[in-house]
Amino acid sequence: MVTGRDVLRVEGMRFFGHHGCLADERGAGVHLDVDVEVRTDTRGAARTDRVEDTIDYARLVEKCRRVVEDSSYHLVETVAERLAETLLEEPRALSVLVRVAKRPPLPVAVDRFSVTVERTRS
Repeated sequence: MVTGRDVLRVEGMRFFGHHGCLADERGAGVHLDVDVEVRTDTRGAARTDRVEDTIDYARLVEKCRRVVEDSSYHLVETVAERLAETLLEEPRALSVLVRVAKRPPLPVAVDRFSVTVERTRS
């Protein structure tokens, strides 16, 4: 029997944090856009219809908020890695996919820089 192909998504989170390679960027702060996918098995929760039997979306959002707002990193790659590590602490999370994007402080038109990491429980 194959398990863990179900995906919980939280999309379009926007947090404010002090991240970036430039001191001015870290000092002033930046908005980071975060999307996450958590692979899990949702059959038990579907049977019981109880939030206690799944991964609580609100808890995922709060974990992401704490990583972005309570720490400061130079790279969005580091933010994405810390988010993945934190989300994998969820006992029911089998793997995660995390995308972090920010608007770059460049004098040319670029919508955003982003990085996507995928991590699996070891």
